[in-house]
Amino acid sequence: MAWNSPYRPWIAAILSGVLLALCYPNWDRSQLIWVWQAPLLLVLWFYERPKGALLRWRLASRLPAKLRDTRWGRVLSLPVLGVDWVLAGGENQGRGAWGFKVGYLAGFVFFGINLNWLRFVAWPGWILLAAYLAIYFGFWGAFAATVGRIDRKKLEVVAPEPSSSRVNWTSALAGPDIWRPSLHTIWIALLNAACWVSLEWVRGWMLTGFGWNGLGVALHNSPHLIQIADVVGVAGLAFLPVYVICATVATVVRFSLEIGKGALRPRLDFVSAMCLIVLVLMYGIQARYRHTVENPVQLNALLVQGNVPMSIRNDLSRSPDILPLYERLTAEALTEGLDLVVWPETPLPYASFDERVAAYLDRILGLGDFHLLTGMEQVDFLQDGTYEVFNSMYLMKGSFRDCQSYQKMHRVPFGEFIPFRESFPLFRWVLGRLIPGDYQAGGSVQRLKLMEPGVELIPTICFEDTIGGLTRQFVRDGNVGPQLIVNLTNDGWFEKSEANAQHLANAKFRSVELKRPMIRCANTGISCAVDEFGALWDPRKSGDPMILVDKTGSPFVAGALPVQLSVDSSPVTTVYAKHGDWFAKAMTVFLVLALVRRWFEGRWNSGANKPRRWGLATEEP
Repeated sequence: MAWNSPYRPWIAAILSGVLLALCYPNWDRSQLIWVWQAPLLLVLWFYERPKGALLRWRLASRLPAKLRDTRWGRVLSLPVLGVDWVLAGGENQGRGAWGFKVGYLAGFVFFGINLNWLRFVAWPGWILLAAYLAIYFGFWGAFAATVGRIDRKKLEVVAPEPSSSRVNWTSALAGPDIWRPSLHTIWIALLNAACWVSLEWVRGWMLTGFGWNGLGVALHNSPHLIQIADVVGVAGLAFLPVYVICATVATVVRFSLEIGKGALRPRLDFVSAMCLIVLVLMYGIQARYRHTVENPVQLNALLVQGNVPMSIRNDLSRSPDILPLYERLTAEALTEGLDLVVWPETPLPYASFDERVAAYLDRILGLGDFHLLTGMEQVDFLQDGTYEVFNSMYLMKGSFRDCQSYQKMHRVPFGEFIPFRESFPLFRWVLGRLIPGDYQAGGSVQRLKLMEPGVELIPTICFEDTIGGLTRQFVRDGNVGPQLIVNLTNDGWFEKSEANAQHLANAKFRSVELKRPMIRCANTGISCAVDEFGALWDPRKSGDPMILVDKTGSPFVAGALPVQLSVDSSPVTTVYAKHGDWFAKAMTVFLVLALVRRWFEGRWNSGANKPRRWGLATEEP
């Protein structure tokens, strides 16, 4: 296949999307995180489109008329139509929209594979969410093909004049431009890494946010590399692989150009990438092995996992069988000195207002002197006769009526509510029957406190443990006592898919970012304990992870897991806890300044007084 074959960019995009998907559970080929972007970069940087190719992707003209004339149609059209208006200039003119399409395809392939477990809930939601999330890859592709593109003129190699039959390498390395290629590729690597970090950060909050499986999450099994997340967050951790890949690809291309002409130059770009990895590793080693826990608070907990299939949970005729199951699993595992019993998200088939709930939970609390933490649907009746439903967490001791509660603040799009249900009729038309009503979002940060021992619980429900900006709200004020992150979830919606392992991989970073241990209790999936460094906690230090599994190693089992935790009585307040995603915001500011600089350069070089119109030039002359 010729290098300029029209099929090459799309094959490279598909290959990059597949390689990135393999970095995450259940494949966990995390080593591919250092190479997955290479095919994409090669075409975005060096592929020259054949003459006659479209210069502008006029998205608005391709949208159906009914959608194009709506407010949402115009909103969807403007970003893509404006890519070249902002980035156009010189030889890059027209590459922005083309790069968007190439990056979008890579993103759609990645998220289509990575989120395939959504098909168990609603396959239209799977396709729609993958199509939306791929937009961020598209914008990165547009950037890498224009502002973040290597200038080939700055990599030009002039063959030295040999003074003898052998090449004079000293003269080959001489000259004022000896550092020019390295400095140029370092700048390009910085730009592309900053753009990626910025887009991941925006993805974490835009349209309620879904930061699932950022690049940094692929490193969840590399405990030393991920400790820097307590400074830059998991979004900032994505800077490392993108910078390294960009510098490595540029180094390989430069070497291939220079070796043929006998004019090798210093590899400052590649050296900088290797130094960055070493610095991150050194920080992680120092963080892990110099950490000490003084005057730890001992906490004995019991995680109860019912492993109830959703077919039973949603069957009103069979749901009463769940009550004796959790009672039996709890009673059989009770021991002396137990402080906390944890049940998963909404394990009971009844809502909080049901009289059967209070009687049942009081009977459970009568089995011993312990706290019970459980999820439950909370229904609040309003004065106008309507009601609101919350996904809540209840902590109680002695009696259900004497309890503390937390209402879930971050709802799952297309799972617990339909975004823009009224203003974007397409979502309501496709998913309205599957999600007839919306859960309400809680409005306050409410810590839960164990009376004995005095440990604060940082509550997270379901996918809230994948959102660093939410959990840091519980610790950002500092001067707190012993704290433990608790996650209650019901991953049974996704059956025995990779969603369970992906959920745990994302959740680990909340412990790393805040340096707080975590316990997770699932209806089915993965119930476990995680230490403050993101490793599965083993208080016996025997090498066995603290996770509930059966004899075959499967986590899809009904049972109870006793956990003995040592909680720091005076935990540190990390940089991330204090300042959140400051690094991603700094990268965004840096990116905006680079775009402004590029825009002025493009206007100046192409003639500022020359009249232009958006998206009207369609073909090269």
